[in-house]
Amino acid sequence: MRLFSPRAWWWEALCCLVYFGLAANQLFLTPITGLADNRDFAKVLGPSDICDPSLEHDAFDYVYAKYRIGPDCSWDSGLTSSESLFVGAIKRCAEWSGHRAFRITGAGKIHLSVLLLTLGVLLWALHATAPVYRFGLPPLVMLIFSDVAYLAYLNSFYMDAGSLVLLLLTVSLAIAAMLRPSLSIAIAFGGVGLFFVTCKAQHAPLALPLAALAIWFAFRSPRSRAVCWIASAVAMLGGLGFMVSRTPAEYKAQALTNLIFYRFTPNVWDPVATLAEFGLPESYMPVVGTHAYSPNAPIHDEEWQRQFLERTSFRKVGIYYLRHPMITLGTLGHALTSDAPVIRPENLANYERESGFPPHTQAHRFDWWSNFRSWLLRVFPAHLVILYFLVIGGAIACLFRPALAAQWPLYPLALVFAACGIIEFLVGVLGDCLETARHLFLFQVITEILIVYGFAAILSLVRARAARA
Repeated sequence: MRLFSPRAWWWEALCCLVYFGLAANQLFLTPITGLADNRDFAKVLGPSDICDPSLEHDAFDYVYAKYRIGPDCSWDSGLTSSESLFVGAIKRCAEWSGHRAFRITGAGKIHLSVLLLTLGVLLWALHATAPVYRFGLPPLVMLIFSDVAYLAYLNSFYMDAGSLVLLLLTVSLAIAAMLRPSLSIAIAFGGVGLFFVTCKAQHAPLALPLAALAIWFAFRSPRSRAVCWIASAVAMLGGLGFMVSRTPAEYKAQALTNLIFYRFTPNVWDPVATLAEFGLPESYMPVVGTHAYSPNAPIHDEEWQRQFLERTSFRKVGIYYLRHPMITLGTLGHALTSDAPVIRPENLANYERESGFPPHTQAHRFDWWSNFRSWLLRVFPAHLVILYFLVIGGAIACLFRPALAAQWPLYPLALVFAACGIIEFLVGVLGDCLETARHLFLFQVITEILIVYGFAAILSLVRARAARA
């Protein structure tokens, strides 16, 4: 009975209270910290008939805190995102209370609720572990994910906000499945994983390693739980297929336009031959050097867009990367040294105009961890490669050395999420060429997760050495 007494859980309660205080200080106290709209909010808000009152504002300059509900706000981008579930919940709360408007802090409250649940699941999973893990890991997790680089997303309507909180909840459930397996954890992992992979098309490929993890759990579980784990894998793979099928042609065309005409063809000695590799004739030469957001870009012409997509595809882009490995490696290397250090979007403000800050002002409360990470990426970007190499190498070593696996039981998770990080980096860098740093957001989140795993491994070594002493 002592295990379930309030006194036995004092540490877990303290961690939740401290994290809530750190987050609430940024999200809800004046001046609130959020992330300015780069005109992507409408992709999530429009289908729910929600918009900001001005309809036209200085995008990027300030956080706009007030949003209204009305039929004239309706707009359908054609994109599907589970982030709309959060928006729908906020809208219903506003309507139930008799309001036709709400503040952006409503998004912060519902996103933070998921993060607190994530922390609660993690603390519950670690409760019965050795003190070095129970007391050593939560402070690092709270330090990292109370940083403004991540919390600012909670006061926003980006699809990445939902992706952030749902991924972290998926990770906590995976840890719980390793340390305190149960049928409810298996069911929750599948449900949360499905919502995660359907939050943003760019992140949907992570369904592959997450489904592989679910199958791994299935082979190591009793039959009753194995069925749930297999159902979880099927659900996430189904979510991947759904997101691929639901991506509008316009958005595929935008990314292909950016890659072909803005990244590849302007930087080669024979652009006509390069266009031919993508299945495009010489008549597309006038488009070379432009991107989807250039003035008078032809992509906005539906007929041009249709013919363009009939001639080229992401498959041809993939073949081009394989045929030109030096271009591929150069692109990845440039992203590692130039884009990865930009953990926070430099062109997006964190404050409201009413707070009195100049346009584009970024918050500097609780930013020392992201500043440290950015500094390290600038001065020694290769450390990321080393980190992933060590995590993957250590996890593979555990597959062949049972004694090592017993010492580091979370190695399957480390291997899976290292694969997730690699996929995010490749998709973010090779799948488009505009705002690459922002597209690496979830890669940064996964890297933070691997840092925590690495710290857990260090604690394991320290504990083993202390036991031998």
